[in-house]
Formats: sequence, structure tokens, C-alpha cells
Amino acid sequence: MHLKDQFTQICLPLHKDDELISGLWNEIETKYTEKGRYYHNLLHLDNMFQELEAVKDRISRFTLVAFAVFYHDVIYDATSKSMKKSALTAQKDLQNWAYHKKKSKLSLTRS
Repeated sequence: MHLKDQFTQICLPLHKDDELISGLWNEIETKYTEKGRYYHNLLHLDNMFQELEAVKDRISRFTLVAFAVFYHDVIYDATSKSMKKSALTAQKDLQNWAYHKKKSKLSLTRS
């Protein structure tokens, strides 16, 4: 399965906003295809998911693990502590997602 499709598949049960999901994927794809990424790139993500596939049925919170995989090196700088920056990016994106989800629920209840 293509990584974009895999990302969409884990997002859709949690949030139905295709535009938001697409924007989050575009950010991930852009970051993982930056110049100078020799290892921490989309192929690296694909390899990680191939490895996870063998044990997927033993992972109780696979969606959480999948988000961790997608975001673990989204910010990458070999000379810095970029793991913390990756975590902060994931936090920002997921908070934005939660905000949009709450906002869409509010507009549904007001109709």
C-alpha cells in the first residue's frame, strides 16, 4: 500500500476532513523528501511499515504506533536534537486536527 493511502486509512476513522488529512500528508511528504535526506526518507517509512506488518495483529494501539512512525523523523537535522522537533510537529498537527474535529462537531449540532 502506498504511504499516502496508509496515512489516509489511519486518519479517516478519526477524522473525516479530507482536506485536513491531505494537508497533514503533504507536510509529511514534503519533510521526508527534503534535500539531504539520505536515509530518513519515504523509503525509510515504507520499510518501517513493512516490518510492522508482520506484527500488526499483536499491536493493540496500531493507529498510535502508525502516527509515531509517520512523525518520528518528520523534522530531521543530523546535527541537532531533531527528535524533539518531530514530536512538537506531531503535537501541533494533532492538536490542529482535534480543533478541526471539535469545530466540525459544533457546526453539526448548531444545524
